[in-house]
Amino acid sequence: MTETPPQLIHCDLHGPSKYGIICTHLCEKNSLGYYAISAEEDEPAQAWCKDCDQVLESERGWTEKASNFAEWKLYCSICYQQRLQRQTLIQWVDGS
Repeated sequence: MTETPPQLIHCDLHGPSKYGIICTHLCEKNSLGYYAISAEEDEPAQAWCKDCDQVLESERGWTEKASNFAEWKLYCSICYQQRLQRQTLIQWVDGS
């Protein structure tokens, strides 16, 4: 059995792949506005909805409360893109 390298995840549909993280709200609903950070060399792409962004702003960062509200989900890069196609991009965010 071949193991998936640690920087990749295994998707039942797409096999070993880089991944992105998405808030649970973007996974469960359609037509939501979202914010996103592009993938960087050592960091995955990230996306979160407008409601998560409001909690992020009130918490002044990704605190435990904000992360719990987001309930992050990992998706392979293809599934990540497919999920975001059902949403509306509000803004690209600088990840630095």
